[in-house]
Amino acid sequence: MTRQLLSLLIHIGLLMIPFVCTQQAIDPALLPRLVALFALISLSGILILAKLKSLSSDIPGGLFRQWAVYALWGFAVVSTISLIVAVNRSEAVFEALRNWSFVALFTFLAVAISVSPRLLYQLAKTVTLVSLVIATIYLLQYYEISFSDYTASGGLAHRNLMASAFCLMIPPVLFNALRGRSAWRVTALAALALMTAGILLANARAPWLALILAGLTVLVIVFTSRKVIHLSNQQKRVLSRRLALAVAVMILTAAFFGSDLPRRADTDSFSDRVASVVETNRGSIAERLAVWKHTLSMIGDHPVLGVGPGNWKIYLPYYGGGASQDRTGEVFFQRPHNDFLWILAESGPVALSCWLVFWLSIFYLCLRVIRNSRSRHEIVYGIMMAAGITALLTLSFFSYPKERVVHTFLAALMAAGVLAMHGRVFTTYYQPSKWLPPVALSLLVLVSLAGLAVAAIRLDSELELKKALAARQAGQWQTVVRRIDRARSSWYTLDPTSTPLAWYRGVANHALGLRSRAREDFSEALKAHPYHVHCLNNLATCHEEAGQHDEAIALYRRAVALLPENTEILVNLAAAYFNAGQPSQALATLERVTRPGEDLRYQTYLRRIEASLAND
Repeated sequence: MTRQLLSLLIHIGLLMIPFVCTQQAIDPALLPRLVALFALISLSGILILAKLKSLSSDIPGGLFRQWAVYALWGFAVVSTISLIVAVNRSEAVFEALRNWSFVALFTFLAVAISVSPRLLYQLAKTVTLVSLVIATIYLLQYYEISFSDYTASGGLAHRNLMASAFCLMIPPVLFNALRGRSAWRVTALAALALMTAGILLANARAPWLALILAGLTVLVIVFTSRKVIHLSNQQKRVLSRRLALAVAVMILTAAFFGSDLPRRADTDSFSDRVASVVETNRGSIAERLAVWKHTLSMIGDHPVLGVGPGNWKIYLPYYGGGASQDRTGEVFFQRPHNDFLWILAESGPVALSCWLVFWLSIFYLCLRVIRNSRSRHEIVYGIMMAAGITALLTLSFFSYPKERVVHTFLAALMAAGVLAMHGRVFTTYYQPSKWLPPVALSLLVLVSLAGLAVAAIRLDSELELKKALAARQAGQWQTVVRRIDRARSSWYTLDPTSTPLAWYRGVANHALGLRSRAREDFSEALKAHPYHVHCLNNLATCHEEAGQHDEAIALYRRAVALLPENTEILVNLAAAYFNAGQPSQALATLERVTRPGEDLRYQTYLRRIEASLAND
């Protein structure tokens, strides 16, 4: 009964999590799905822990005695240690809990698949159904047939994220097309066709490369291992025909949807998108290269433990932001679009090494299964998962699958499935420790419950924050203060753009004429995000209004260092210099303004400063 309940719980989670969302949150998907994921992990862990004695007989003794497992725990431990260097502890703790959640999800999935071997094949069918639904929704959105109230992304927040999720779904779906019965093979082929269409119409370049490299991985493994793969000639012919059919379906679909015929007129063509790959001086590629450059500078300044989990987004403005960060400071990058640089910048080289060792070890286990198993299904699954890991690592170099919930679930499922299958192929007889498994599982359950509590608090805060933002838009400043007070907590200090919640309260109090409270709010906001240009600018303005010119000048100069071409801040700094009796410094500051028309005060201040200098 326990095995069936555990399997049912995982199926429900896989079916529901990709569709959990609420338009009441600023990010409709991220926090709601994190809450659902933490709940799934917690329930699974509690169930396994409660029935560990009855389940342990079906868990291979050496299942977790693998380098992959040691490396993953090492990654989580090091990321936790790096909390000590974090500027914003609430963001750091939450990110560390997310890292531990991956360890817990991987562990609980591996146990569940080990005690219910058929669960692996059943989950491949579930992934097939989920992919079919998501791809169908996206096509209905793309052609504006239905679901028009939501962003065209199949429910995955962004079309690029949807396309990258499809790359991780294709291996288990293809596995289903190769081994399933006729009805499931047809369903899998339909899902492959629709996912291919979605990837092409989404114009996401990283998933194209990920699929190409995944396909090459399959070819290399098959050709280098064909003499040692334990399959009869008949089995090889059947698999070859099914694989050829699946690949043909994907190629024909790609050929059609890669043309201009099925594309909407307001979207880029496939050829234009391909051509943009070599255009490194503009667009998203230029942004990405600039962010990577600044991230490398960050890594150079924090080479041991990084800047702390979840703190990359706080430090980035200090190093220059991104290529398209505008002069008003309205663009705040939240991630470097490279998981490897992200881990290295936030938790240091040891954490990154552990993360890479984990995935390379899982890939190695795939090869061992392929070369030593005598089961057709296990061999095919090993090949597909090797391709999936290749796709995941490729996506990790250009995107951020580590952050997104659906990607996390699919990645953990791949790794856990490989580990469990390897445990069956290589049966070991280690004497299991009596205390280590329950202690480790208890720790993971406690961490999962803590993550669930923090994620729920943050979701509740974000719901209140969105109401505060609506009130701010309407100029209802008292409501803004009230909503922000409800949203603020020790676990939620920054909004999804890394703007401190205290800053919104400060703006509202300043608009209400409560200058001293506004200054306190802006000071608090600056503690949460020391490099947020608007916090610096507004706090400086409060000091200037209080006649504290030296403090204002120091803060304005810090803001100018972050945004050297921002007209508003330069004019503010010039005014502070002038009020402090330094007209020559004020004039020199105004001469740095390259677009004086952006601030109506510019000409007035310039005339006053020039008149003051002339009188001297």
